[in-house]
Amino acid sequence: MMRLVRLKPKKWHFCGKMNNTVFPINRLLSILFISAVVLTFSSCKKEVTKNIDQDKIWASFALSYDQNTDKTIATAKFRFNTGKGTLLELSDPSTVMLDGTEIDWLADSAFYQMELTGFVPSGEFTWVDLNGNMFANTVEIHDVDFPAVLDTLHYSDSVTYFMWAGGLPLDSFEAVKLTLDGTGNTDRRDFSVDSLLATTITIDSLDLSKIKIDTTQHLIDAILVKRYSPEMQEATSVGGERVGKYRPTDTKMLLFE
Repeated sequence: MMRLVRLKPKKWHFCGKMNNTVFPINRLLSILFISAVVLTFSSCKKEVTKNIDQDKIWASFALSYDQNTDKTIATAKFRFNTGKGTLLELSDPSTVMLDGTEIDWLADSAFYQMELTGFVPSGEFTWVDLNGNMFANTVEIHDVDFPAVLDTLHYSDSVTYFMWAGGLPLDSFEAVKLTLDGTGNTDRRDFSVDSLLATTITIDSLDLSKIKIDTTQHLIDAILVKRYSPEMQEATSVGGERVGKYRPTDTKMLLFE
């Protein structure tokens, strides 16, 4: 049976037959307070745009196609002031749409996303803020592919040049990234180029040497992604980004010492 025992003025303790332990009430209150704070923060909603100056909303609109799944993912993100600011949920009646269809809010991720079947080469994102201002931005996806015949990579080569299919030179705002992944848990390496008119990616031997291989098959995973990110067509004073990404079917490459 639990009872209250007054030991000193203004100090109360809980006493009871719980392993003959005495629990100070001030300690118990502290624990309860901390628990309440944790529960409060864990249940907090993401910031909403009704509390934000509409001209301080940074927007990101992206279309990403993955040939491995044959799906195009449309994503819209809103942040406060910069690309690293707090993620924002649009307050009613503010909306964001892709080609006239409203994009769903994903509460767990704190952004808007829509899944489309097949390759969708372009789409118009339209966002209307709480002041009735409309911002329309078209996002395009520029494709890329692995060459029909892949070069064999060697640790011993001081440098290797990878050329994507067709060797089409990069245009303005384009970039291509090649990711090579071996058998280790931390040996994934990225190689990229974004120079105007570039046709190859430079693979240096130092980074290549950090990729572990299966000495029986000598195969490593290869992922290729092309990014197209021109300036925003319409945005608030803090700007934003529009990005199109294309990922062809992943493949394997040979790597030898």
